[in-house]
Amino acid sequence: MNRPRDGSTRLETKTLPNYQGDSAVSCDHDLREAVRRLTAPKPPPRRLGPIAPSDIPGMVAAILDGGQDEPALQIPPHIDSWLGRKEWTAEQASWLAVNVDPHWKLRPGIGSRGNRLHDLGMVMTEALRGHVGERGKPADFINAMRKLSIDPPWMTHPASAEQLLDKPMREIERRTLLVVIEALARHAKIDTGRHEAAGAIIERLTDEIGAHVDSGTIARHLKKIPDALEARTK
Repeated sequence: MNRPRDGSTRLETKTLPNYQGDSAVSCDHDLREAVRRLTAPKPPPRRLGPIAPSDIPGMVAAILDGGQDEPALQIPPHIDSWLGRKEWTAEQASWLAVNVDPHWKLRPGIGSRGNRLHDLGMVMTEALRGHVGERGKPADFINAMRKLSIDPPWMTHPASAEQLLDKPMREIERRTLLVVIEALARHAKIDTGRHEAAGAIIERLTDEIGAHVDSGTIARHLKKIPDALEARTK
């Protein structure tokens, strides 16, 4: 580095002794280009847009399918066991929603895919938590999945959500409800023995709470009250 007589500092580019003509110019250009690349401001990292919960099952399936350096993984849940539980956590439900065993972290062979699965699982967990909460009944989480347009393969399983959600009422439960209706009707001075008249009164009451039930339907159920009372008093 040479200092001019005015005291300033100037960077000079020197060429090697055996560089002449075009070679020296080329070397100078390459050096300047390297410096430009090193000092140029880096662009901000690209941010992914929000992920729709309905897209996550396909993204998880792609991760599990692997690639050239990763074998395919199959880690479906033992759905019979999970449907038999009284409640799920939001995190457990999130993995069931993408047809993955909630205990997948214990499975061998996950490797580097674990981080990607974890990130997607967090998004799904938050979505389901927003509909149900931190814990809830399986039926509540299944309804939330349907609202989010998520349809895992086990939805068609013989012991799956359809039976869980549409389980027919047992006779003892039906009789209990009829007895409760009769007790409330007597307290309100409604004679359920006059089926049509009582049905019309109760129909108006259902309208008041914004949940209309036809008087004919009500009368049909009121006719079953005597048998329910007899069964409960035996």
